[in-house]
Amino acid sequence: MSAKLNRFLFAYIEAMLWSSTGDLQNPLNENYVAEDLDPKFLQQCRADCGGFIEKAGAMLAGWSPEQAGSDFWLTRNGHGAGFWDRDESLGFNDELSSLAESMGAIDVYVGGDGKLYGS
Repeated sequence: MSAKLNRFLFAYIEAMLWSSTGDLQNPLNENYVAEDLDPKFLQQCRADCGGFIEKAGAMLAGWSPEQAGSDFWLTRNGHGAGFWDRDESLGFNDELSSLAESMGAIDVYVGGDGKLYGS
């Protein structure tokens, strides 16, 4: 995996954990880390991030992988922040928002085994 994809994926997962809540409505990052993702879910996250980077192509040229990874998670899941509300000098805010939204939202939940899953 490329360093760029690694950095993008790490930021994506960080945003997932602090913006998603568990059964008690506490942010998941209070009790979970990236290593708590089910391996198949992690593989899905990696594929989604790689697919987004590939589809976005040159539109991501002004964005750091960390910023883009975080914004991908936030935008695709309809949070109140993301690509659309960044400094427009980075470019392609609307296009990146549309692309992220087209990939669909993911709900994160804690499985009976204590691992994190997405649906």
